[in-house]
Amino acid sequence: MNMKEINLGEALQKHKNKAINIAIIILALLLGRNIYQQQIKVADSLKERKETEEKKNTVLEDIKQLEKKIQGYSSFVNRKDISVAMNIMSEIAQAFSINVISLKPEVQQENPLYTRYFFVLKLETDSYHYLGKFISTLESRSELYSVQNLRISPMYSLEQQRKWLSIDLTVSTILLKE
Repeated sequence: MNMKEINLGEALQKHKNKAINIAIIILALLLGRNIYQQQIKVADSLKERKETEEKKNTVLEDIKQLEKKIQGYSSFVNRKDISVAMNIMSEIAQAFSINVISLKPEVQQENPLYTRYFFVLKLETDSYHYLGKFISTLESRSELYSVQNLRISPMYSLEQQRKWLSIDLTVSTILLKE
């Protein structure tokens, strides 16, 4: 045997524990790296799930807000029946010095979500201004009244020396179904 082989063998024997320790450290580093990469994947997956859940929560919150609005509107819309609607129209007309000659319910339109009721009104007033205020007040109510047709005829009586407006008006309102 030659001297180099003996020195190498002795060196290996002498540093055998150090070589094993280095090998163990390298193996531990490789295992640690694999575990770390797996944990990163798990963390990324959790982040994605969290973002997805946050988006779902945002959508659910939006839906909740819309449901509140719909319930608010439905409470306004559903606070009436035909007699209440007729009373409201009569009271508004009276507030603006408009005479209600007749007020009749007409046909109704059935839809899957609501029913639309129509009313035909025959009115008299001395002023276009009062008529405009009546229509504006009626249509701005929260119960959703809408003027569908309007016909105005100026009238004059020689006997009474009086001018007035004769008004035929069709108004609709809706009632949501439960």
